[in-house]
Amino acid sequence: MAGPLNSFCIACARFAADDRFGKLLAVVAAAPYFTVYHTAVLLHARRELHMAFVFVGLLLTSGLSSAIKSALNHPRPATTCALLGNCHKAGMPSSHSAAMAYAAAMALLLFRHRRASRQAAAPPGTRGGSGSKSGTGTGAAAPAVGGSSSSGTGGTGGGGGGGSGLAEALARWVELLEIQLLLLLAAAVAYGRVYLGYHSPAQVAAGLALGAAVAALWWQVTLAACARAAPLLRLAPLRGVHLRNTLGCADVHAAEAALFADGGAARPHAN
Repeated sequence: MAGPLNSFCIACARFAADDRFGKLLAVVAAAPYFTVYHTAVLLHARRELHMAFVFVGLLLTSGLSSAIKSALNHPRPATTCALLGNCHKAGMPSSHSAAMAYAAAMALLLFRHRRASRQAAAPPGTRGGSGSKSGTGTGAAAPAVGGSSSSGTGGTGGGGGGGSGLAEALARWVELLEIQLLLLLAAAVAYGRVYLGYHSPAQVAAGLALGAAVAALWWQVTLAACARAAPLLRLAPLRGVHLRNTLGCADVHAAEAALFADGGAARPHAN
């Protein structure tokens, strides 16, 4: 193999050889890339319309961050850029921080939306509890999951009493834990960019603000688009890939569990 060789790696963050904490933060620095992969996999596996918007928004955040960097041409920290070999690269804002802030903010907004849907669908006098007794939250949301409004009940499989309530509470706890871990991961990535010397605190703060702002604005676009998506989803190309709008469903997993509680008995195809 003739000629010099180049290498490809994810993040490629550098750290002092004897710094174990720096090594951990260097590994964490790969989180934005895996966030993109994870979102793409979710979109492919779940075929949910709002996840398509989340994925596009993540790409927009990355592109906007790069454009702002080029426009501002703000230097990297002078004390470390020579050692890291990135003095020629602009640093304002931090793209890693922007991507993670966007992902965490969108996850939090989706969590709040689902919780509000469950509370709105709860019977009078039960709002504020662990969630609705209905698996989908709204009858109109059931067709988005199974294509039949009869699947809109059942919670976690039709069970009642304390077992169903415990299952719902556990589902909410797991969901909340996921959000907290994502927020913690975003904070770790942001801190690592400063600790490892890749960005200044101001550049990281700008990235976090950019990501959160894009998420807040793009969430409104997502809500508006999903609310008007019914005619679009009836088009043959989208029906062919089974793209569906589940944003109005208070608990998609519970609805699917109820739909297939009988072991996946044959049902008429929604299309």
